[in-house]
Amino acid sequence: MASPIKFVTFTILIFNLFFITSFGQLFTRSQNVFNNLLSPIIPRSECYTSADNRVGLCMPKAACASTGGIIAGNCGILMACCIYQGTCRSVISANESYFVSPQYPTLQTERLNPPMCIFTLHRNNLIQKYPICQIRLDFDEFSLAPPRNGSCGFQTDSFVISGASNFNSTGLPASGLCGDLTGQHLYIDVDPDDVNEPLLLVVNTANEEMYNRKWSIRIQQIPCQSPFRAPSGCLQYFTATSGTVESLNYRGMPRSRQLNQQGSVNLPINPLILPTQSPNYFHNMNYGICIAQSPRMCGIRWTSADFDFGGFRKLQSGVGYQNPAAVGSGCTISRTRSDGGDYIVIPSGSNDGLTITQDRFCGQRLSSVDGSTVSTPITSYSKPFVMYVHSDDTDDISFSGPTNQKGFALKYEQINCS
Repeated sequence: MASPIKFVTFTILIFNLFFITSFGQLFTRSQNVFNNLLSPIIPRSECYTSADNRVGLCMPKAACASTGGIIAGNCGILMACCIYQGTCRSVISANESYFVSPQYPTLQTERLNPPMCIFTLHRNNLIQKYPICQIRLDFDEFSLAPPRNGSCGFQTDSFVISGASNFNSTGLPASGLCGDLTGQHLYIDVDPDDVNEPLLLVVNTANEEMYNRKWSIRIQQIPCQSPFRAPSGCLQYFTATSGTVESLNYRGMPRSRQLNQQGSVNLPINPLILPTQSPNYFHNMNYGICIAQSPRMCGIRWTSADFDFGGFRKLQSGVGYQNPAAVGSGCTISRTRSDGGDYIVIPSGSNDGLTITQDRFCGQRLSSVDGSTVSTPITSYSKPFVMYVHSDDTDDISFSGPTNQKGFALKYEQINCS
């Protein structure tokens, strides 16, 4: 008769052999697919690392090590919270992974050598039955040198996504992103049929000055049939009934200051390089921020927490029309160019959502009244719930006095059907 100890040892051995094989084949699958294939044998679950609260996969420790993962904590008997992480020159095919700076979590103050850092993401051929349509990027931490004259790249840092169906179709500037994107997220469409096309995440530290560079980007591959897939045309997608949206680089340092090596404010930057009027937000943007319509909700209300986006009147609001025929707008850069200027579009937006006057909003106050010195809520009953962000290739600095054109932080709240 076998002893209890031998029986337990044999059971643990079988457990590890079976699940190492299973996880070695399936750890890269999406959450829903994973659960369908393994349940009820063992549910695949997300876990949070003990050190920095990042999201990992709960799996046997041996399976994590054998598939290139990093054991970042425990999540049960014989189970580990496994992180798939890479940096420059890394090639990863996990459905959930992280792209981090070379010395993460230590700051990278000097430019990289070589200055370009490329992370390659492949789609897993084992899950062709569940093709991938989108990549979601969450900027858990992200800080590069700030934009110069509203643009990244050239003489300053940049982050570019290459290999997506069409990076320009996202509505982001072709020169990429930079500055502070911590807390932001992006949805990038990819061709589900071209499974061999890699996605390249490229950081270029072109700025030779000292900056507190650091990034940790969570990457999720989203199947075409996933309920978590963002609607077409949505660069950002929020599913809560209420929340806050911010313009890209809203949290970046004002252009009239720079950081010293300790991260504190230093001397003013040369105004010929970074004028005080140069915006925090980027030039050449045209993207949508979408809000998932919750059950029994018929409208949405936008309220300004902070608003400084385009326009021509200091401390006042500007309004205009999206209709190209209506060129007499307080938000267009030229009265003969209806597509110029920096503004947000809230379709059918007004103070009550019923009396439709304008749908473009800009300036240093958010209001449906042109020239208002007070911000007021904007309500819309148009479906789907979406706000568009537009900027052209120039700075709106026609009024006197310095301004940072910081961007916006807008609170949204869905309105109950009544």
